[in-house]
Amino acid sequence: MQTINLDRLDLQDGHALLDLGCGHGRHTHAAYFHKRCQAVGLDLGFEDVKITRAGFEANPDLQPQTGATRRYDLSVGDALNLPFADDRFDRLICSEVLEHIPDYQGALTEIWRVVKPGGKIGISVPHRWPEQICWLFSEEYHNTPGGHVRIFRAPDLRADFEVLGFTYRGKHLKHGLHSPYWWLRCAVGVNNDKNLLVRGYKKLLEVEILQNPLPLRALSALADPLMGKSIVMYFDKPFDRPLDIRAAMSILTDGYFDGARDTILSVQNKDGSIPWFKNGVIDPWNHLEAAMGLNLIGERAAAEHAIAFLRDSQAPDGSWFGQLGSAVPIDETLHQFTMQGVEDGHKIRDTNFIAYIATAIWHHYCLHGDTDYAAANWPMVKAAVDFVVALQSPEGDIRWTAPDPQTPEDDALVTGNSSIHKSLICAEKLANALGA
Repeated sequence: MQTINLDRLDLQDGHALLDLGCGHGRHTHAAYFHKRCQAVGLDLGFEDVKITRAGFEANPDLQPQTGATRRYDLSVGDALNLPFADDRFDRLICSEVLEHIPDYQGALTEIWRVVKPGGKIGISVPHRWPEQICWLFSEEYHNTPGGHVRIFRAPDLRADFEVLGFTYRGKHLKHGLHSPYWWLRCAVGVNNDKNLLVRGYKKLLEVEILQNPLPLRALSALADPLMGKSIVMYFDKPFDRPLDIRAAMSILTDGYFDGARDTILSVQNKDGSIPWFKNGVIDPWNHLEAAMGLNLIGERAAAEHAIAFLRDSQAPDGSWFGQLGSAVPIDETLHQFTMQGVEDGHKIRDTNFIAYIATAIWHHYCLHGDTDYAAANWPMVKAAVDFVVALQSPEGDIRWTAPDPQTPEDDALVTGNSSIHKSLICAEKLANALGA
């Protein structure tokens, strides 16, 4: 009994497909025989995986292995921590699984991770109103170990996938004849297999699944769009699409960031710089953290004013000086930072701070998709990255400060290099997006 339409997934020879939460393997088996592909079935339950394997053993592939190789692999695993590399699968199926997982959004993140750019996925969950009737008739239907923990609204589930970056391709309802069966079971007792009506309806569904005669096909075609038990959605993972960051914030209440926004705007100087506190020290990293926060909550003009400050103050070699935060004294009486005694001598050129401009400009591009703005700031990003990379040792580490008279140390910091690594990734993504 298939829920996901493999033709709508455009499954092809040579593809690798993951059936996430394969159960007894209905989609794993179907994909394996549909094309010469690698069908991978994964489930949390070992007994389910054993049943899936038994299905393959009972129905071996008798076709000669020519061209693309047909194979299957089975595994026990957790949807929240999939044992696969990034961008591993061309196609993915997750049918009637997400309603069982408390942290289903963690599973969505893993789905995004393991699907290749350009890949396609098919997702199904119980259709809302038929499922609500089941819950109304029987608490035992869902309130059992491993049972359904939520009823999805289709628009919300679609939005959850689109926030990650998936492109919605369509939906349909499936298994319309199964809804009355489950309503009946919930009404007489979910585990009451002896009820004559339940037994009779079950035989009808077995005929539909195993033989699918014309009268039942016609009846199913009428019932599916009216009262389908499952709703099926299809998505593509684009080759390159900036994450809709602002959509990801939609779960937060209005006004959530008002206090942070007002505080940052109140300390921003007329030249665009954003110090730690009013009239306090300034360093590029914390300055850009604040600018990205402003950008994220809709203060684009203030964020771009902050970025313009760095563009205007960048040294010819691509660097910036920043005031070392650890040197800022604290007024023990007032229990707050003070600028008393802070002089220009505390300024250094921190490579982690300098590289961070790449993160900020990529962040801006992801938010707004403004290619012209990104291109206008690309020379600044490239100059900063070139400056930082020039300080890399033969072993690969990058010293944490430029070799100024006040900072002769050539030490490298793990945290600094970790941040630089991510900034370099952003610079590469930005260069690819701009064709630079």
